[in-house]
Amino acid sequence: MRKIAYIIKFTSKRKYADALCNGSFFMHPAHYYQALQNGRGDVLEGAFSHLYIPEKRLYLPIYSLYVVYEDQVHDHRITIDARMMDHFGSYYATIFKWEDWALFMQSHCFTQTYAYGLVTYQDMNLETFTRLVNNHRYEHLLTKRPSYHYQHEFRLIIDDPLSKEEMMIGKMYHATTLMPKGTIVDMKKCLKDHDYFMIDMNGAMIYCDYENLMS
Repeated sequence: MRKIAYIIKFTSKRKYADALCNGSFFMHPAHYYQALQNGRGDVLEGAFSHLYIPEKRLYLPIYSLYVVYEDQVHDHRITIDARMMDHFGSYYATIFKWEDWALFMQSHCFTQTYAYGLVTYQDMNLETFTRLVNNHRYEHLLTKRPSYHYQHEFRLIIDDPLSKEEMMIGKMYHATTLMPKGTIVDMKKCLKDHDYFMIDMNGAMIYCDYENLMS
């Protein structure tokens, strides 16, 4: 089993990265992502199958982060698939140590009922459909198609259905305690013509292609 080294949140503005470090999460419902394009969106978001979509659960807000595994870390630099930049249009990344995040999530940081976990990437067959329908309350929101595997998602799900107004603009949730402080990296100058890019944990950006990285 791959070991987790860090978790990252890609954001479009510095204020969103700062908000996360200070314990605030801006969340959209699962339904919101069905209409988005490229990697951010998925027309089958939250679906048990190609035909059946649980509408009630699609109103639950979700928060997604990117998991960095230990085998992605080389010489204290993190290697990430460049599609994360291409599809999410990110300018900043907030990086947290996994142990700090896990301890934080295990504390009662929300008054609502919530769940969290790694997203599983798999094709939807009869066995998977039966398991999702019968055995797990949130797992259909933690299951996506294999083509999204590069996103390495970790998700937070809050059992607090959003109103129509909140579905359009999202909703901010505040933790009762501050998040463990993360490292905020500016990625405005990121090159997008390589398969992979690297984040120096000291904050400097170093770009290379996959062949150079492995040499």
